[in-house]
Amino acid sequence: MICLMLYRGIGKFIFLHIPRTGGRSFKYICQKSGLFVKDLNFDQPEVSYDFDVLMGHFRLEYAEKFGLPIFTIVRHPVDRLISQFFYFQQKPYLFDQTNTEKTDDILEFSYRFRNLMVHMIQKPSHIDHYFLMDDLSKYHSKTNISKKKEITEKDVQNIEKMNTLDLLFYNWVKDNYK
Repeated sequence: MICLMLYRGIGKFIFLHIPRTGGRSFKYICQKSGLFVKDLNFDQPEVSYDFDVLMGHFRLEYAEKFGLPIFTIVRHPVDRLISQFFYFQQKPYLFDQTNTEKTDDILEFSYRFRNLMVHMIQKPSHIDHYFLMDDLSKYHSKTNISKKKEITEKDVQNIEKMNTLDLLFYNWVKDNYK
């Protein structure tokens, strides 16, 4: 429903998909609403405008080239990073796709992917619409909850320290886009 409301209100738009923030669920919801969602591949030199929603893992400066409204979903940085860490553990080929050496250490992983939201956005005021992803810990399956328990409170504190910019950004969105 939210996809259709956005589309009816603003027409075509860009969804800047920050990893592990619910983007695939958003795509599914848009498609169920009858919208044509086009995934952008980085190797596409030209992109036709035959879409209702263009989405992908790209930086804001690239999205701005289309001259369309842009929106994204943000998630608490610690939850996002932990989710990304376990996702990469399940799909080790992602390390190669991101030119990242494989690691089983959450802190090393967090260091490599620190402040990813700020890195992708860079100019928060240039995003037209933000949506805040609720803390999903209450929705996690038992498998994810048991995995999350492997992360200590000290780990969480260290992840927070490494992601100060993302935490500031997340709180800014939380305070300004309720």
